[in-house]
Amino acid sequence: MAEETVLKILCGCNGAMDYERLLDISYGLTEIFRDNSLDKVIENSELFTVIQHDDRKEVFAQTRVKMCKISGCNEVCNDIHLCKYQLMNGDCNRRGCSFGHQLMSQHNIRVLSVSHMIRLSREELCVILLQCDSSLLPPVCVSYNKGRGPFGSCPEKETCTRLHMCMSFIRGCCDDTDCIRSHDFHEPHPIGVLRRRGVSSHLMSLIPFIYRNIVNLKSHRNPKNTQPALNNRENTQCESPQTHAEENKICLSFLKGYCKRVHILCAYHHQLGGSLLWVDRSYHF
Repeated sequence: MAEETVLKILCGCNGAMDYERLLDISYGLTEIFRDNSLDKVIENSELFTVIQHDDRKEVFAQTRVKMCKISGCNEVCNDIHLCKYQLMNGDCNRRGCSFGHQLMSQHNIRVLSVSHMIRLSREELCVILLQCDSSLLPPVCVSYNKGRGPFGSCPEKETCTRLHMCMSFIRGCCDDTDCIRSHDFHEPHPIGVLRRRGVSSHLMSLIPFIYRNIVNLKSHRNPKNTQPALNNRENTQCESPQTHAEENKICLSFLKGYCKRVHILCAYHHQLGGSLLWVDRSYHF
């Protein structure tokens, strides 16, 4: 089906894609044009959300299916019966775990088929579930994004179970060179919180994109409840991330010794003098 094909493309590209790029890809897919058009596929399905960003549109994958939280739940359930560690790591080493460990069980095959996710690989399934099931990933700590100091106004500090990350950075619009918030998911606190939630090392490269998608989808559903800025600036606005692509910035995480994205995704300088290292990134989050 065309819906399953488009969903697999999106989940294989970190859960979202520019509409124009998706349209280019769709020209070579006979099943999409057999069902009329890409517009018809994405507009008439609960699997997709289209968000307008100024002069461009972005298509997001979504689902109502969640990971079932009840051990030994009955077969009438419409959620996935699987241990979250089995989903995210491909293996569960917890003794006495009472959740299911077979992704393609009879129950899960039924749920995945009905929800058009049967063609997704385990990693692609991780993308859409992490993006849509709010219980799987820790929320961003609002208190951390307020106040001063290494933990902002967070009263729990290093013991906080929420994500200590710059919210403006996640949205793709932190242009404050003096920002003291974390911009690196590999810093000790963020990666520790994520690992305790079961996020494996091979999923870490997807996490920045997934959090960005979560914020975009939440803002789209609840525009009146979205806070425009959380970095103590009076008039910080989220512009297109591309407008800052040529600014000369020093990577703060690199200075702290935490940045793990050298030569891969990091768009900031990793040298203080001489010839500066600049690594462009094709995705912005």
